[in-house]
This record gives sequence, structure tokens and C-alpha cells, in this order.
Amino acid sequence: MAEEWGVPARVELFHGWAESPLWDRTPERAGPVALATLPISSELRERLARWNRLFGQTLAAHNFDWPDARTEERFTAAGSVLAQDLRDELGIEVIYTPDGDVDTSVPPSEPRPDTGGWYAYAPLSGHSLGPAARSQADS
Repeated sequence: MAEEWGVPARVELFHGWAESPLWDRTPERAGPVALATLPISSELRERLARWNRLFGQTLAAHNFDWPDARTEERFTAAGSVLAQDLRDELGIEVIYTPDGDVDTSVPPSEPRPDTGGWYAYAPLSGHSLGPAARSQADS
């Protein structure tokens, strides 16, 4: 069904300051997914939008922190239900990590050898970046 509708094969649900709480997590088309473009029920579309708005409103009203652990737990649980409902309606992989910062489903394709310095790995593209090699002339 996903390909038939042009729906990403893999999305991530996370709260944030963006208009949509869904991001395409396929390497070819990484980026935000407009809720209006998805073949989901209007009820689910509204619940997703309301969940995302609630995050912003709640944190903005409490100095950008959760007012209490119970509120955060309820919000996280609601996100789990939304993720499952998306899986059920779209039939695609939906990643849900409550902090929105971790995507453990995309490991590096190859271990990076020790470079003796820093490197950055971009999991969606599979590219690694490291310090530029120094030539003898630079020494």
C-alpha cells in the first residue's frame, strides 16, 4: 500500500516544533511529511496534529520543561498509541522514540576504523565524515 500512495516506507513520529510530527526516514527522501498528504483517517490526522500542538503548548507554558513526570508519561503513552495506529492504517514501519533524538534502527553500514580523531556518521545517507587528511606539506 505504501508505494501505491507514494507514502514513505519508513517514518519517525516525534514531537517537536515543526508543523508535522512525522519525518520520512527513507534515505532517498528524508524530511518532514505533511499530514495532509497521507492516506489516513481524518480522525488520526487530527490526533497527530493535536498531539504535536499539545507538546509545544505544554512545554512553552512550563519554561520548556514537563510540568511533572505524570504529564510526560501520558504524552509518551499517547505517542505510542499514535505510532501503532499509523502502522495499522498505513502498513509501514513507524519509529517512535519518545525523546525524538535517537534512531537506533539505522546502524552504520560498516564500522568506522579508528581515525585518531573525530568523525561524524549520517545514518540516513550512510556517509561518514572525518578530519581532512593532512599531507606532508601541511606538517
